Amino acid sequence: MNPEITADLSPEQVMRRLPPRYREKAQVTPLKAERYDLIVFGAAKDEIILSGAVNRALSQLSRGAHLVVAGPGFTAEALELLRMRAATIYTLGDFHWTDASFQEIRQAPRIPREQA
Repeated sequence: MNPEITADLSPEQVMRRLPPRYREKAQVTPLKAERYDLIVFGAAKDEIILSGAVNRALSQLSRGAHLVVAGPGFTAEALELLRMRAATIYTLGDFHWTDASFQEIRQAPRIPREQA
């Protein structure tokens, strides 16, 4: 699923556009700048966002803006890209995946369940 990308928002607009599952986390870290760009990855709560998806989203925004990013989980490489942009990151989990390890699991053959 493609992320929702919105530019030039006030802190109040960011809070309104964040999905409810991220708002509690956002209230812990108040936004202090006047304007923000927002990227929301709307994947399922156990989805992992890879660096390629983050890079594509970042390429659609200017580099000077303050950035807020929300997503269920990010790989180490995706988090590094966001940190390099000094993004405020809201995530649902503390996953410890790399792009390679997640791709490896994703491509592993599935073993069919035995029927009882």
